[in-house]
Amino acid sequence: MTRPQMNAAEIQAEVQRRVHQIPAVREGRENIPIPLPAPLIQFDSTGCNWYMAYGGSVGAHGHAVREVVEGVKAEWNLLP
Repeated sequence: MTRPQMNAAEIQAEVQRRVHQIPAVREGRENIPIPLPAPLIQFDSTGCNWYMAYGGSVGAHGHAVREVVEGVKAEWNLLP
């Protein structure tokens, strides 16, 4: 099945929206910066064509943010 495609700003906004729905982030009123997704040269093993390098900017919520990013990667691909 082909994934719908979104531009980089749309993917970034969706990840940001979902991250801010994480109860610990919402309750702590934390601002976690979400970068724009970067294109991959080839599709990864899941069929996704982008990645997001957010590094250490996610603080104590790294695991939850990774889960959000993986969820969005499973749903949408980046427009070329």
